[in-house]
Amino acid sequence: MASLYHYTDSAGLAGILSSGKIHQTCGKSGRRGVFLTSLGPSIGKEEIARNNYNNGYLRHMDKVTCYLKVCLSLVEFVRDPGAGCRDIFLMEGRDLELARYSWGFGC
Repeated sequence: MASLYHYTDSAGLAGILSSGKIHQTCGKSGRRGVFLTSLGPSIGKEEIARNNYNNGYLRHMDKVTCYLKVCLSLVEFVRDPGAGCRDIFLMEGRDLELARYSWGFGC
């Protein structure tokens, strides 16, 4: 098992909590899925934004104000091949349904 984080803003967190799932999106690599990182909130919002958004991180600081921490089996995700050396993982091709996992959140 691994603890991974999905970062969002307060409106995004409210939507996730309301729907009970993190909806998949399309990443820059063209892959669809739920994008996660192993970087926890204690590392700081600037480092998380730099990891998640690379060179455009300053424009996306508002998207790392809240997080969901999800405990996943190692077979359910892969390192995102389009992320280079950044700490980005991908649950490919489906939404992440919170009811199936142990999880928590914070802002």
